[in-house]
Amino acid sequence: VVLVLIYSAVESKESPPKVQVYSRNPGEYGKDNTLICHVSGFHPPDISIQLLKDGVEIPDAKQTDLAFEQGWQFHLTKSVGFTPDSG
Repeated sequence: VVLVLIYSAVESKESPPKVQVYSRNPGEYGKDNTLICHVSGFHPPDISIQLLKDGVEIPDAKQTDLAFEQGWQFHLTKSVGFTPDSG
């Protein structure tokens, strides 16, 4: 067990997150949509995602469970419904 823990620590290195923000559907004024923020390729797994509008966190956002990829890099997605407006 000790060898596995040491090996994992050696294999994992700090990696900054890659952030992708997009909508589920093309934006149309007045039509419901979903804002998606996908964060991937980061290590260590200690991360917090906030979806903001005018500097205030958007309520009712949903977040996936933290998952890992090869090389102990992590990813997760946070999303929230919104309706685009012209203002």
